[in-house]
Amino acid sequence: MKHPVTGEDVPDPLDRVIIYKYLNARAAEWPEADYIVSNPPFPGKLFLVERLGDGYIEAFRDAYKNQVPDGADFVMYWWHKAAILVANNQVKRFGLITSNSISQSSNRRVVSNAINSTNSVSLIFVIPDHPWIESSDAASVRIAMTACELGIKTGTLVSLISEQNCDSEEIHVNFTRQIGTIYEDLRIGTNITSSTSLQSNYGIAGTGLLLGNRGFVINREQLNNFTINQPSSKSIINLLFNGDDISERSRDLFVIDTHGLTEENLASSYPAIYQHLRDFVYAERQVNRDPKLRKYWWLFRRSNEKTRESISGLKRFIVTSETSKHRVFVFLDSDCKPEHKLVVIGSEDSYVIGVLSSKVHVAWALSCAAKRGITPVYPKNFCFDRFPFPDPTPEQKQKIRELGDRLDSHRKQVQAAHPDITITGMYNLLEKLRAGEPFTDIDRAYNNRALVSTL
Repeated sequence: MKHPVTGEDVPDPLDRVIIYKYLNARAAEWPEADYIVSNPPFPGKLFLVERLGDGYIEAFRDAYKNQVPDGADFVMYWWHKAAILVANNQVKRFGLITSNSISQSSNRRVVSNAINSTNSVSLIFVIPDHPWIESSDAASVRIAMTACELGIKTGTLVSLISEQNCDSEEIHVNFTRQIGTIYEDLRIGTNITSSTSLQSNYGIAGTGLLLGNRGFVINREQLNNFTINQPSSKSIINLLFNGDDISERSRDLFVIDTHGLTEENLASSYPAIYQHLRDFVYAERQVNRDPKLRKYWWLFRRSNEKTRESISGLKRFIVTSETSKHRVFVFLDSDCKPEHKLVVIGSEDSYVIGVLSSKVHVAWALSCAAKRGITPVYPKNFCFDRFPFPDPTPEQKQKIRELGDRLDSHRKQVQAAHPDITITGMYNLLEKLRAGEPFTDIDRAYNNRALVSTL
């Protein structure tokens, strides 16, 4: 079935899903070897169930319980097992090709456990990011190569500095090499991974709302129908924002947020909305494997209590897209709802958005973060929770506050005057400006409207 607003596929409750049960499931035994060299399967955590089925994944995770995080990519189970064999001196070395998301938080924990265990292994050769194209018809992905050996040793870090597509199915690449201790974030130098979360930042940042069903999303016409017939409906309907709404153009979509309402409250106080959710959410939830979702079908998949608490009572709050080419922070009004791919920072102070937008914090975030493909990711537990905010004088703090306010206001004023101008467009041009690259006629026309030189 297609969702009437988003056009996305919605599961048909009449479909019958066969779930296989794997009895006495256990980890496979690998043959004896001196070395392991492999290119294990790559599917990320979001595609495991789709490709392998609920039953298989449930049995697989049970076999590696308390060893590999459930959020890790499939390939990391191979990495974990190979590292254990090296740590136990059963294998001399291993070298694996993985996706380049190996340095993301859940995957990184697997590497960290191996490096910091009693019988520690060392990364002796690493290429963190490399193009991988199987054929002209295949989608290109980014891969990493890692090789490990028992003991505390230095390694060779090979970093990609440029790449160029050729007419054939080849890519010419240029590298730099460094020798030193390679940490679990696949870097040499300051061990940023040894930093810890700061009490001063505790409870401020969180993730946006995880709806779990697109039936909660409505368009402006549906909003008007609800509020015309029952004006009080507006109290549980909010403008919805995701990463594209921030970096590109607003979808002008709204979300029904029934947080805090019982089914009886919802049906009696908002009957039209109740009917809508019965039509577009209820059926799918009743075939969900999670008993909590079946029981509380009218609520979002996650309650996000910590995020809600962090922004409660504020007139506005700060968000940034978890995955974004440009690390941009913006204010959203308190009556807006952020989706789960936005990182939410519970502050209305322009000083905070000024510091987060600074070169210092952006450099920190790029050092702490991994990449999804070639795009930087901002995991809040690394990038925000561990970031040491400066201790400025009152005069410095006020100056930063004024700059933060001007930055946010400038971008919004430009976009209000020119709806086709996007944050991505502004910052793409800003990159050219900072690099001293010449503007084309199109660039100059865009700059005249977007005022990027002022930005």
